[in-house]
Amino acid sequence: MRDIALLTGGETIGQARAVLGLSDQVWSSLYQAVMGESELPRLARIWRHQYGAEADHVVEPAEIQALLDEIAALRKLHGPALARPEVADFFELFEAICREAERSHARLAFIAD
Repeated sequence: MRDIALLTGGETIGQARAVLGLSDQVWSSLYQAVMGESELPRLARIWRHQYGAEADHVVEPAEIQALLDEIAALRKLHGPALARPEVADFFELFEAICREAERSHARLAFIAD
């Protein structure tokens, strides 16, 4: 599992408080779908690694809308895969967190356990 956190001000990944988790189940169920689409570079960067230092990643405020656009594109390309309850629940919360990050000009951090 990877934690997802909002970073405000000068917070670092080490100071982050998780607001959502990207479970191994959700990550693995969408790995091929995300990594197989060249028009999803931000999601691919997030999905590329689930463990280790390579899995830590920060999305800057200026990239949040593009990340939301990629989520919408993923829904169009792979809708049935995103309809499974655990995946649908994750993306509903993930999109809400992205919108909050955008509103508050926060960075979005993905932190490996």
